[in-house]
Amino acid sequence: MRHRRGIDLVGAGDEIAGQKANEVTFADLPQWYSVSGQCGEVSMLERWELQRRFGKSQQLMPLERKLRCSRCGNGNGNHFVFGHVSRD
Repeated sequence: MRHRRGIDLVGAGDEIAGQKANEVTFADLPQWYSVSGQCGEVSMLERWELQRRFGKSQQLMPLERKLRCSRCGNGNGNHFVFGHVSRD
């Protein structure tokens, strides 16, 4: 799947940096990966701000329940989408 900005998106069932996406921590994510939230539409999140707030050793999937859409306010059924940003 591709984001409209041309970023290759990785779902929760895929592997990231050799680990299952549901076990990945901020420290495991390579620098060229972006973190987005999805509520019908994909919105980019500030990955480095999340890492400062929750710590490098925080697993990402438990944070999904805290996601809230900034457009519609929905807090149910949102999930993370990881993107592989080109390093050009």
